[in-house]
Amino acid sequence: MPLTGTVYTVFRDADCTDQAGRLTVKEDGTSNTLQLLYGTYYVKETKAAYGYKVDDTVTKITLGNTDTCTLKFTDRAIRAGVYLEKWDEDLSDNQAQGSASLKGTTVVIRNENDYSVFLDDTLYAKGEVVLTLTSDEEGVMKSAEDSLQCGSYSFEETTSPSGYDMGSVISGSFTIEPEDEGTLKELTGNGPKDPVKRAGVLFDKLDHELDERTAQ
Repeated sequence: MPLTGTVYTVFRDADCTDQAGRLTVKEDGTSNTLQLLYGTYYVKETKAAYGYKVDDTVTKITLGNTDTCTLKFTDRAIRAGVYLEKWDEDLSDNQAQGSASLKGTTVVIRNENDYSVFLDDTLYAKGEVVLTLTSDEEGVMKSAEDSLQCGSYSFEETTSPSGYDMGSVISGSFTIEPEDEGTLKELTGNGPKDPVKRAGVLFDKLDHELDERTAQ
């Protein structure tokens, strides 16, 4: 995710009340340069980029009269998960009909952001599958609560369970917001819905003596 817009404020005092200047992070991850008198300063992150947590750590620096100080900081990405339910299209609920089953539905989660997202030591570009979820007996599909970074995602059913055809509602979209941190984004009722498979029965009525459909 972009770090653009992160702000670090430089203070003259350890209580961080006397502001000397601000450093704002650009698209390339670097910031502007401040011209300061030599002495001791305290640097604190005062605004995080979208999708990141503010780091309250205060860093002390001391400048000589010819020093240029380069600081490196890292921020922790805000993460959440997603919760989906597979529904029977006719019942509009996560209940299976007859001998059909909701277990075994496969849904993929794709990154729909213009930036890559990070999960399990891997970067996923826009359009790539970040997660694959499989439903249990109740049709529930859920990720870990720290699977997805903030941003936009889509889901798509790729496999329907036993006894069901692929329905008209197999895909959708959702957004992980900073306020979702550490929770599951619930999409109950907005997940995939499939119709149960149906079969017909044909009876052939015959006259017992004639062994034909003709009546006597």
